[in-house]
Amino acid sequence: NLEQLLLEGQIDVATMSPYAYVRAKELAPDIQVFATHISGGSETYGGYLVAREDREIHTVKDVKNQRFAFVDPRSSSGWLFPASRLLDAGVHPVDDVESMFYGSHSAVIQAVVRGHADVGSTYAGALIDGRGSIPGAESLKIVARTQRIPFDAYVVRTGFPRAARDALQLALGSVSTRDSVGRDALAPLLGLNGFMPAMDSHYRAVRAVDAEVRVALETSGTGLPPTAPPADPKP
Repeated sequence: NLEQLLLEGQIDVATMSPYAYVRAKELAPDIQVFATHISGGSETYGGYLVAREDREIHTVKDVKNQRFAFVDPRSSSGWLFPASRLLDAGVHPVDDVESMFYGSHSAVIQAVVRGHADVGSTYAGALIDGRGSIPGAESLKIVARTQRIPFDAYVVRTGFPRAARDALQLALGSVSTRDSVGRDALAPLLGLNGFMPAMDSHYRAVRAVDAEVRVALETSGTGLPPTAPPADPKP
């Protein structure tokens, strides 16, 4: 995967999800984050727990003993932060729910819409896209929100020249929707407003949530949820 290619030095620069970056940094402390992006006027975004309107699931505590669709064990908004949100409410993300990984945000939304799962984890952008492309997704309700998550990390490999890294940071920082050139460049990128410098400390909250979820899994002796079988292609 992308993280492995960066760690092996096969690529110089990568864009990683917050959780993927934290995991990669643990394996290779010398990789460096140099930038992140801004979207919707914010440096962070929120994850959602969603359910169908016709289900009697109104709070996080109602999720207990339900079927829960997560995205992927490397996903920030599709696993890590929703798992933490469940723990905050006293619900274990494996022991107290029938949880599975579905592989993508779209697959999670489809699983909830089709009744294969009672609750799913996603984020605002994926929910908006799903409501526009997945029949029935417009009726999904937001049961709860996670704590805010920093956006993706723009990372260079170990040993990447510092001057080149600084030049990339400067170049990205010059692109924003504040001028017409930046607006044209960013128009295809779904709401990006621009870029900002970032350091490892920007992902401190991700590291703290990771530690919390790891302890919960280790204490209970459970592993990660299994992967769901391929979904029925019929709506």
